Amino acid sequence: MLILEKAIAKWAGGYAKLDGGNCCLAWMVMIGCETLHMWEKNNKTKVWHKGIVPMESRRCKPHDFQHLSLMQYRKASDQLDDDTFFRSLQEFDQANYLMSASIGGDDIEKIREDGLVERHAYSLLSAIEVGGFRLVEIRNPWGNDREWKGAWSDKSGLWSEHPDVAVACNFTDADDGKFWMAYEDFATRFTSVQVAMKSMPTKSQVPEVLKDQNKGKGKGKGRLVKPSRRRSSVISDHSKKALDEMISNFLHLPTFEVPSEFEDCKYLNVESKFSNIDGGYSLIQVEDNGYGVWFDLEDKKYLYYVEDLGQYCVGDEIGSRRFYCQSKETDSKDPSLVDWDGLKVEHVDFKFNAVNTYDAEHHDSRFVDSEFGPEISTIYPKDINNMSSSDLALTDGSNDEVQDIVWIRGDALLGSRTETPKLFDGIEPKDICQGALGDCWLVAAIATIAEFPLFIENELFVTKEYNPEGEYKVRLYDVSDQEFKEVVVDSLIPCKEKMWWQPHAKPMFAQPNGNELYMLILEKAIAKWAGGYAKLDGGNCCLAWMVMIGCETLHMWEKNNKTKVWHKGIVPMESRRCKPHDFQHLSLMQYRKASDQLDDDTFFRSLQEFDQANYLMSASIGGDDIEKIREDGLVERHAYSLLSAIEVGGFR
Repeated sequence: MLILEKAIAKWAGGYAKLDGGNCCLAWMVMIGCETLHMWEKNNKTKVWHKGIVPMESRRCKPHDFQHLSLMQYRKASDQLDDDTFFRSLQEFDQANYLMSASIGGDDIEKIREDGLVERHAYSLLSAIEVGGFRLVEIRNPWGNDREWKGAWSDKSGLWSEHPDVAVACNFTDADDGKFWMAYEDFATRFTSVQVAMKSMPTKSQVPEVLKDQNKGKGKGKGRLVKPSRRRSSVISDHSKKALDEMISNFLHLPTFEVPSEFEDCKYLNVESKFSNIDGGYSLIQVEDNGYGVWFDLEDKKYLYYVEDLGQYCVGDEIGSRRFYCQSKETDSKDPSLVDWDGLKVEHVDFKFNAVNTYDAEHHDSRFVDSEFGPEISTIYPKDINNMSSSDLALTDGSNDEVQDIVWIRGDALLGSRTETPKLFDGIEPKDICQGALGDCWLVAAIATIAEFPLFIENELFVTKEYNPEGEYKVRLYDVSDQEFKEVVVDSLIPCKEKMWWQPHAKPMFAQPNGNELYMLILEKAIAKWAGGYAKLDGGNCCLAWMVMIGCETLHMWEKNNKTKVWHKGIVPMESRRCKPHDFQHLSLMQYRKASDQLDDDTFFRSLQEFDQANYLMSASIGGDDIEKIREDGLVERHAYSLLSAIEVGGFR
């Protein structure tokens, strides 16, 4: 991109000569198209008028992007109403013509309340009709969250209401400038559309991959990317045909009859910590060697078998040795029966994958907490004013809806499809995994308590076993009254909408491990104690221990890296009794005198003593950025559970 822009700037005579222009002129110099149409809308008559870019004037000024002669408008036959113009957009799209669009206005790049920007060029990517809806796909070149906010926008609930449409549109939610909108909204807002009437060879490199499956035979692996936030899409058993047709159309492949040995593994769920691999893969063909090829429509990745390696691989091209990950050696025709490095591959069970969301009007009659139920206030309380709701994928708190969140019973989120859900199933620290919420301090604190499973079962939980009615009681310590109190919660957990391939929806916050519920219930009870899930975003392990185990003697050791000395402070209970439900504000530590300042060697012996006494401990690293991953693998400004301190074989 940097090189191309510089080349065009050189062509124009300087970067400054790129300040203001028209997409048609950019296409002209990049793809050599001389048939350039510009449609302008008359909002009074509701008619689109077509003009053409006169090449005679362009030949006199081939390097000029800033001055475009007046359009030569055609006669009435080139004046189209909205319905006819949409059909023209569909034809342009199907012909792979390049399109852009803009909105008139008085001020350059004025941001409107609906998220659109006036006097600003947008890429017009698609125009389709699916499920009875006419939709256009648009991209803001800013590539950020300045996107359309109305119907069919990234945050619109219409995607979950119409999952087949989401699949057909390959819909994802990301702050990348790309968005969908109803054509009716487009036609009443956008006033100009530009079209380069030259058919591009393809809109994707994927068909080229299919034409040449021997490309990319070099050694090495592709680059992995970290997870990014994506909109989930839901697909039911009756929608598999729509998914197959969408993939077939995208790849320009005919549908084929699936051999019987591939019926069970036609659809695969690939779980990875890397978002460009993680996803749902569908069988698209069986090669001459008898092995299948699967395709992830959302990430445009292939899962294929490399015969001379004897391994399955995930890569950008079929057969490529430049892959992102690979399996162990195998001759199995089913990738889910193979061991993988860093991946989990399993069959998609569409019947099991049915979404079991809570419906306030037709709920399952089980217990629902009237004080802390499936409402926006449970996650984002109205009295909170110092947190960005975008971090939690919520609305701005101004209305009563939560975007991208569904409420699902905890027992429908567990790992086993056949076993009876359990409240406890062998408590241990690995049960506790952090989700999207910034409550690492709470997760780390619970993990330290999980070293002592009997305390969680016998002291924290009043409810001792799985309750099919969904009502649970937990004991938490009220430092104000200096006594434990019961907190009642239901089993409805806020979740991200599930992808069609996922066996379960994914909780927004704490993640369950295996077939036990206690972590989801405990986090919800503490969130209720705090006044909302959002009030767990940022805190201190000491305060979590205080409410869970009733400990009022809480020490916090801080290291001075210049003097190499550890200083001890204590959490003052006087200030905590005034705010027993506040985890986000901890008063300044009252530091002890020099006798409580320890060097590294003495401090290690103290850690050993704390460990032998079964005290709970946590640790963290200072830094400028929250949860910054360092090169050594550690994370700054992030809470860790400190489980043991031992000396063995001369090593500490």
